[in-house]
Amino acid sequence: MFTVKLAGMCVEFDNRYGHLYEYCRDWLTREAPLFRVKVYPDETETYMKNCGMPVSEAVAERILAYRKACAGLTEYGVFLLHGALISYRGQGVLFIAGRGVGKTTHIRLWKECFGNEVLFINGDKPLVKKLGDKYVGYGTPWRGKEGLGDNLCAPIDSVCFLDRAEKASVCKISAKDAASLVSKQTVYPARTEQYDIFSENIADFLKSTRLFYARVNMNVNSAISVRDYLFGK
Repeated sequence: MFTVKLAGMCVEFDNRYGHLYEYCRDWLTREAPLFRVKVYPDETETYMKNCGMPVSEAVAERILAYRKACAGLTEYGVFLLHGALISYRGQGVLFIAGRGVGKTTHIRLWKECFGNEVLFINGDKPLVKKLGDKYVGYGTPWRGKEGLGDNLCAPIDSVCFLDRAEKASVCKISAKDAASLVSKQTVYPARTEQYDIFSENIADFLKSTRLFYARVNMNVNSAISVRDYLFGK
């Protein structure tokens, strides 16, 4: 059993396998937890049967533990968005895309083009929390198979939804349009009575953030085009 700090909130994991502890090592804390997460054997067994790929019980525990932690954190105003979060010149940019579109490739192109101006916060599953009048994105141990990210955070300036196309293009979108795209990219509260507050938090985040839709390819010019549209040359 151990405690980690995720988006400034302390969560205790009652783990069965050492893999989860090692995975979270850089986020360990001695502070008192807000709540405890435990994944039961029947839950890992069900996941392993239904996930569509061979995984060990330890990996299944790791995946399910984060889902439960994220569901619990919604009660404290923290929510997960499935995407790749970078910091560009101190401003967070969250790229959200469907499977296979290439969000990891895209943030790597930003790093290739803009070097030290880009920091990887979380390559797959960052957490978001409001601090004052700003929403801040946080790195977590769950950062994708490439392991891109660190125990860092950045105020989120922009959310950019990605799609694939031969020719790169970018446009602004409304919070209403963004809401439908975000709905499948988060973890919902464990308790249904929390749904309204959770939905209000997501809606407020989208209204408070610049929103874009970009069609990109695997060329460095895509990264340059998106950067120029978001921040200017």
